[in-house]
Amino acid sequence: MRYNVGMYGGSFNPLHLGHVDCIIQAANMCRELYIVLSVGHNRQEIDARVRYRWLYQLTKHIGNVTIIMLEDSAETKEAYTEEYWQGDAEKVKAQVGKPIDVVFCGSDYDENSFWHKCYPESELFIFKRNEISSTELRKAPYKHFDWLPNVVKPYYVKKVLLMGSESTGKSTLTINLANRFNTNYIDEAGRDISERSC
Repeated sequence: MRYNVGMYGGSFNPLHLGHVDCIIQAANMCRELYIVLSVGHNRQEIDARVRYRWLYQLTKHIGNVTIIMLEDSAETKEAYTEEYWQGDAEKVKAQVGKPIDVVFCGSDYDENSFWHKCYPESELFIFKRNEISSTELRKAPYKHFDWLPNVVKPYYVKKVLLMGSESTGKSTLTINLANRFNTNYIDEAGRDISERSC
C-alpha cells in the first residue's frame, strides 16, 4: 500500500461514475480510506440518507472503506467559505482519529483549494477529471444517464401507475410501454388484491 490513511470527500449530489473511479483508485492505494459525505442542510441536495446508501452499496464489498458525514449550514456551495473550512477539517480529523496521509480530490481543485489549506500535513493527490460533471448531471440526469452507477439509477427512474376499468387494455399497454422504453413492469395487481379483500 502506498498510504496508510486516505480521505476522499464530496457531496456526491449525485454520485456518478467519476466518483466511482476515484473511490476505487483511492481505496487501492490506502490501508484505510475515509469517504467524507458533505451534507448541506440549507442547500437543495438529494437526501443525505439516500447518498449515504449509494456510497455504502458501492463500497460495502471493499474492506478498507469507512463513510463519515460532515454537516454544514451554508446556504450555497459558494457560501461554503473559509469560515467553515478549518472547523470542518477538525471535525473530520477527530472522526478519523489518526493522521491522514493523503487527501484525494479531482482536478477541479488545486494547491489553493480548501483540501490543501485545511490538511497541510497531508499529501494532496489530484485525480485527472473526465468529462463527467455533477453540475451537468443535475441539469439533465436523463441526458447523462450513462454517467450514473447502477446503485443510483433507480432514484431517477419514473414510476407509472395505470388505472382503469376492467378489460380496457391496461395490461397490454403496460407491456408495450415497458418494451418500448426498455424497462421493467409489474403484472396486474389490482384484481388479485380486490378479490382477496372480498
